[in-house]
Amino acid sequence: MNTDGSTNGIAHDELTMLRQRVALLEQQLAAQQTEAGQRAAELRTLRALVDNAPEGIGFASLDGTVQYLNRAFAEMSGYGEAAIGGTFFGFFSPEGLEYMQREVLPHMQAYGKWQGIIPYLRPNGVEWAAQASAFIVPDYDGTPIGQAIVLRDATEQLIATETMRQQTDALRTANYRLERSFANTPLATIEWGRDGIIKSWNLSAERIFGWTAEEMVGTHILARIVPPMAAEHVQGVVDALLSGQAANSRNLNLTKDGREITCQWYNAVLEDTNGQVVGVLSQTEDISQQVWNEQDRITLQEQVMAAQQAALRELSTPIIPLTDHVVAMPLIGTIDSTRAQQVIETLLEGVSTTRATTAILDITGVQLVDTQVANALLRAAQAVKLLGAQVVLTGIRPEVAQTLVGLGLDLSTIVTRSSLQSGISFALAGRAIGENGNGAHNGRHN
Repeated sequence: MNTDGSTNGIAHDELTMLRQRVALLEQQLAAQQTEAGQRAAELRTLRALVDNAPEGIGFASLDGTVQYLNRAFAEMSGYGEAAIGGTFFGFFSPEGLEYMQREVLPHMQAYGKWQGIIPYLRPNGVEWAAQASAFIVPDYDGTPIGQAIVLRDATEQLIATETMRQQTDALRTANYRLERSFANTPLATIEWGRDGIIKSWNLSAERIFGWTAEEMVGTHILARIVPPMAAEHVQGVVDALLSGQAANSRNLNLTKDGREITCQWYNAVLEDTNGQVVGVLSQTEDISQQVWNEQDRITLQEQVMAAQQAALRELSTPIIPLTDHVVAMPLIGTIDSTRAQQVIETLLEGVSTTRATTAILDITGVQLVDTQVANALLRAAQAVKLLGAQVVLTGIRPEVAQTLVGLGLDLSTIVTRSSLQSGISFALAGRAIGENGNGAHNGRHN
């Protein structure tokens, strides 16, 4: 009885323990299934992320055999899924493969990762550049099991970088040329700020004005090179430039040794990106010799014009000595107020110089005799009479005689003759003075 009861009790305990063990195993199995499901879900999520990533992602074995490419990598490389089973090295151009073997693989072996830009080659022979990150993939225990690469197309970036490099090189070249031009131009080139302070002063400025760059940089543009007499004019030019108006000028300047020179200034307004005036770039040349030459030319031109005018006066109002005491002045053309004055002056000078007692005025060639001309003739006769000589007026045509009569002018003090020949005969016969007892004869004789 007791024996049987003990046996039954032991069997019951073992059964209970067995049931507990089964329940525990069931719980462990359920947990493992749950964990496996979670891992599967995580793997599906990760796979979806990798498959749809915009970057190209690939995985290969340690020897470089391609085991996986996402869609971006397949499209980017141009090989598609056909590349799986091949080698990573087949993606590279000859230059890229050489770079891979020389730079990338040694770096991967030493550090387990690498980043940089490397050239690839598509099946159609088109090269493209990729910004790549490669790294060794370990197992859970840290044992390397493969290698992965993440890349994106950097072709446009490289083109933009190359374009920027070319632009930078061009800018540097242009800046170098500008600096060389600034240094070697024969024009004095001076940059000064909005405050008037000189920022740069080239060798030609030193040559023209005498001051070195060390002496001038940091001083005001008006301080040394502008004399007091030109300060107001130059200040007006400066104000115009700082208001944004391009203004060239010609003005006096001073040199270090105190000489005054005339300079031609060419000014360019400097603005910032907002269009605000920040300074001025001035170029100038010494034109003193040119100004002197111009003044000499003007003086010579004035002298020539004066000589020409004198010659014209002599031609238009000639004095012709006939004898020691008789002169003749034939008048031709139009007589205006200026020429009338010249007639009087020339006639008086001729009578005075030759000490003539008779002056013959021949108006045969005068087309129009009006009040102005008649008055001029009367004034000439009166002026000559004051010198003790007599005027004989010749060449009066009938229409001129009618005009003179119609004007009602008193010609009683003037001897008149119809022609220059009769006037000369009258003068040479010695009848110009003493006729009618007073040297005057009004009336007309042939």
